[in-house]
Amino acid sequence: MLDPDEWKARVIAEGVTCCPACESTEITLGATAIGVMTIHQEYICEHCQHTFSGLFALVTWYTT
Repeated sequence: MLDPDEWKARVIAEGVTCCPACESTEITLGATAIGVMTIHQEYICEHCQHTFSGLFALVTWYTT
């Protein structure tokens, strides 16, 4: 099983979400909660049925 830091580094490097338990890319998106500065995304692995979530934060913005 990938620890959270390993999972984050791999997702950023490869640009693909993988299961932290079995490393499969057969992922289904679950519920999404969108906040002002964050997004919470739930995932379900179709290969091993592991459920996990990701929390994404807005780090910068610009206005036009």
